[in-house]
Amino acid sequence: MFRKDDVKKWKKYEILCVLGLSDLDYLQRHIKRFKRCEINDLLDEIEKYFKNTRANEKMLVIKFVTTQDVGQLYNLRIYKKPKREELYQQIRENTVNNVIEYWICPSEVSSTSGNFSGRYFVDMENLGDEVIELIWWTSPRLLEGNLHKNKYPFARYIRKFPGISYINDNITIPPNRTINKHQVDEWFKKVLSWLHKHKYNIEWFKNILQICSLEVFSLEFKFENGIGKFIDWDTPNDNRVLAYFENLSLSNPDLFNIE
Repeated sequence: MFRKDDVKKWKKYEILCVLGLSDLDYLQRHIKRFKRCEINDLLDEIEKYFKNTRANEKMLVIKFVTTQDVGQLYNLRIYKKPKREELYQQIRENTVNNVIEYWICPSEVSSTSGNFSGRYFVDMENLGDEVIELIWWTSPRLLEGNLHKNKYPFARYIRKFPGISYINDNITIPPNRTINKHQVDEWFKKVLSWLHKHKYNIEWFKNILQICSLEVFSLEFKFENGIGKFIDWDTPNDNRVLAYFENLSLSNPDLFNIE
């Protein structure tokens, strides 16, 4: 773990494994990595994926990966089999100089209530504010900047003080969507229960962030057919957190034996 030659974004995912919030086997099965020079192999894999997948049930995300970037990478979302030449051109046009790899990550996006994404946001500096946001049938990236607005079912729940109940702040369901507010509330309760099961691991992460002098963080997750998985995390200074884990791995190498 934490190979010196690996990219920082992968190290971020490995930290989820160290914290017990994910596992390396899951990451390696669900994220396929291609070097910049392997673009034809990437296109072959995408064609094979959509050949073996029924339409309107899956989405592929292509991540444009750099060595040093730890935040949100540039993404392409693909919902149906593209024309090879057009996708090749689109990838080339969006490949800046520091991109060294392409990753493809599949997601379940069929219009059933058990397929959604979300993020759990905590502000420990502001009385421990907690926010849970859910969005159905697409990437959690669309939660940023209200890119989901009026297109996908969305819900936000807020808890202002520890120990009190969450309050529903917003439920938006666009017309002709096969989900209702009761189902949204029921899935929120299941997410809350799922987060509670990981309470110890999340508290461990909070303690580490406080050591790193960070008071704000978010955990991104997705539910596919009702099964939840953590997929990423963000803080105001991810590099500081990475440095902490890298130093910890030097003094406690057994802690990082996640394979």
